[in-house]
Amino acid sequence: MKVKTSIHLCLAIAFLLSSCVTAPRTIYHTQYIPPDTKEGKECVQECKKLKIMESQLVLQKYLADKAEHDASCNGYSTSRLRNQCKSNDGLLTSGRDLDEYRVERDYDKCFEDCGGKIKVTTSIQEGKKIKLVW
Repeated sequence: MKVKTSIHLCLAIAFLLSSCVTAPRTIYHTQYIPPDTKEGKECVQECKKLKIMESQLVLQKYLADKAEHDASCNGYSTSRLRNQCKSNDGLLTSGRDLDEYRVERDYDKCFEDCGGKIKVTTSIQEGKKIKLVW
């Protein structure tokens, strides 16, 4: 009987220890190397202006969509349902993230088209202990 209890105890301890995992994280470092020519540098300035305008449009679109979403939530009969509806805007946030990613990619292409170079390096950051919940 003691052997069976000891095995169960060892298994329980092993399970608890295995539920703490160290997860490394990859960090991306982006270095923008501007073009050498005057024309190239002026071109990059235009890219920056375009990026700012596109970012502002993304924000305006998100805010308009969020206002429409929140207004549609006002049709719910209880404040709990209205608040739950308003806090459930994950699709709006995901759409905004995709739009911002597209703005960044457009800028990178414009930067390179102007003669600039983009250098991306990676590094690994030691992970923090996280407890997995089963």
